[in-house]
Amino acid sequence: EIQKGLTAGKRIFIPAGTWLCENLNIRGYRNIRGAGRGNTVLKIPTGSSNFLMNCADGQTENWLPYSCLTDFSIDGNKSKTALGGIYAGYVTNWVFERIAVYDFHNPSAIGLWLDHAYQIAIRDCYVRLGSKGAGKRGKACFKLSASKADPVHATHITYDNCLAQDSGTGFMLAA
Repeated sequence: EIQKGLTAGKRIFIPAGTWLCENLNIRGYRNIRGAGRGNTVLKIPTGSSNFLMNCADGQTENWLPYSCLTDFSIDGNKSKTALGGIYAGYVTNWVFERIAVYDFHNPSAIGLWLDHAYQIAIRDCYVRLGSKGAGKRGKACFKLSASKADPVHATHITYDNCLAQDSGTGFMLAA
């Protein structure tokens, strides 16, 4: 139902509760808001091999403009196979605000991955991928990347009041 709403409209409110979902496909011009961190929880299935949110336009590399994702939590459900919370590729003028991402136990998991991103605001976001136990930490809480052929399109990114815990790397800049 959440994916149907995302596909059909620009403004989506996800009420309080725990919602089992994965690979939510989010395009540009969307406003997605929950009832607050800890109140609206999007939970990925344990055996998932996807990101919970996939904000990219496939292979076309078309830019996805003007979206806002706010006021919810992403529960990794202690998955050892899920890729992470949010992947956003070729996005511009997006806001990520008051989001918590936690409990991804895949060593390759990424909390919030921006790949070719321009003019992005990340405010009051908390990412704790794993736990202090061996083998239960993700790769990076926040990752920013772009191809060597087009590195200029990973710029004007602001992180304000963000916290990274229990991962291999807190903030990763990668080619």
